[in-house]
Amino acid sequence: MNLLNELRHKPLHLAMLVVLAIAAALYLYSMQIEKRYDDGARNYLQRTLADVSNWQPQTLRRHLAPAAQQAVSEEQLTALVQRYATLGAYRRIDDLRFARLTAALSLLKGDTLLGYSGTVHFEQGSAHLSAMLQVESGQYHLYNFNLSTPQTSTP
Repeated sequence: MNLLNELRHKPLHLAMLVVLAIAAALYLYSMQIEKRYDDGARNYLQRTLADVSNWQPQTLRRHLAPAAQQAVSEEQLTALVQRYATLGAYRRIDDLRFARLTAALSLLKGDTLLGYSGTVHFEQGSAHLSAMLQVESGQYHLYNFNLSTPQTSTP
């Protein structure tokens, strides 16, 4: 009781306790999200990268979340796949990391969003991947998908 009385007279201390409690809750929430969705999300990314690496705009569009489909034009999709087509077919992804911040912030948005990053290797080179997946009714979709400037292999 004495501690509560003391905190009432020190609002900065109380504010810090509240911030720490919120941060801890968001961290625990992101851990639960990772535990629940991580295996499925990793499998989805593997399958999707293999499918998308045919570098056809309609293939990429098929994997986009509804909000992303509305936001991206055919011209943008075409330019994107043309930029990466020289990489060839998908081979593997290394160092795939889950982004806790994305999961924690998705709580505020109301959607389940999962963030991942890693290095993707293709037949003819590699690129750094940053992907945000949206989970809706147990289905995964690309909400945001970014590959760095491709690093093509030299013979």
